[in-house]
Amino acid sequence: MAYETLLYDVADNGVATITLNQPDTRNALSNEVLSELIAAFDAARDDEAVRCVVLTSSHDRVFSSGANLGGFAGDVPLVHKHFGSDRFVKLFRRSASWASRRSARPTATCSRARWASRWRAT
Repeated sequence: MAYETLLYDVADNGVATITLNQPDTRNALSNEVLSELIAAFDAARDDEAVRCVVLTSSHDRVFSSGANLGGFAGDVPLVHKHFGSDRFVKLFRRSASWASRRSARPTATCSRARWASRWRAT
């Protein structure tokens, strides 16, 4: 599946990398980004070759600025705002269920490979 707000790649070693790729908005979590994150976690869950998921950012200084308040606070019916906030819950459930299905022990999803490499170096 092609994504507009994410990059998705699976390496030969079974590591799927999901990259938030909207640096101009500091990867603000809009309805579109959340929908694509859910779809990417579903793709990783359905791919038997995937053993680990790394969630990272293409922005050089920020992982994500958080919710896109302009989108969630915009002039839309209240029910649309509810469906948008429900995507956060769906995303967290997807990532937790993915980890529990893949191993007897929960698999951590990492949020900045660069930070992890710095921690190993110290």
